[in-house]
Amino acid sequence: MLAWASPERFVTLTQAPDEWQPLRQKVRKLALALRAEGYAVEWAWTVEAGAKTGMRHVHLLQHGDYIPQRTLARMWGRRVDVRKIGEASGAAGYAMKEASRVAGYAMKNGRTDLARHLALNGGRGCHLSRRYLRGYRVRDVEALISPALDVYSWVLVPAVEVGPALPRPSDVV
Repeated sequence: MLAWASPERFVTLTQAPDEWQPLRQKVRKLALALRAEGYAVEWAWTVEAGAKTGMRHVHLLQHGDYIPQRTLARMWGRRVDVRKIGEASGAAGYAMKEASRVAGYAMKNGRTDLARHLALNGGRGCHLSRRYLRGYRVRDVEALISPALDVYSWVLVPAVEVGPALPRPSDVV
């Protein structure tokens, strides 16, 4: 599902607060500040603790306006990394193989230690901004992907697998 929304960038926000509510509020304030500066931005995000230091950082799959790394770093107050998600070849370049790979990386802790991942993320697998799914509700997209998928698979299903009932995210403006 995360790949279904056709994210364009993979963003890492470093040195996130250790406690859930301050972290959540910081991500929310960042989104509000970006929108106040005129950026159209939607994202899905998850928190991860570094393997060596335990330091928390936030992974975002983002679509909308490109936000310069300097702007993000200034608003976040820490180091950030912004990477373009490459477009896969195939059916009109829409197979989303790269976005699926990145979504899987962003959610990797959910696959190896679900209890820890949920604890780091306020009890959720990931968090979506209101328009991340291009105007569709989570349950509508989930119903199309497949009720037979296991608990983790919905994260990785590429957009090309979505049936004809919903238009491709690139067709929705």
